[in-house]
Amino acid sequence: MKDFEFWRIGWQYFLPDGDVVDLEIIEDKYPSIELKSETDDGLRALLNKFNIKEEDVITGPSVFAVRGILIG
Repeated sequence: MKDFEFWRIGWQYFLPDGDVVDLEIIEDKYPSIELKSETDDGLRALLNKFNIKEEDVITGPSVFAVRGILIG
C-alpha cells in the first residue's frame, strides 16, 4: 500500500563538467529543476548559472516537498 504517489515527465542533461540537470513537469502542472553535483561549490555554481535563489531550493527527500505542493 502506498501513502502517496505522483507522476512526472522529464529530461536529464549531463553537463561537460560531470554535473547533471533534471528538468521535470510534475502532474502536468508544476515545473521543477533538480541540480546534481559532486561538490557544494559545484551546486552553488549551478544555482548561479541558472539564476536560482538559495531560498527557492528544496533540500531533503523531494517526495515530501512534492506531496506538500500537491496536497497542501
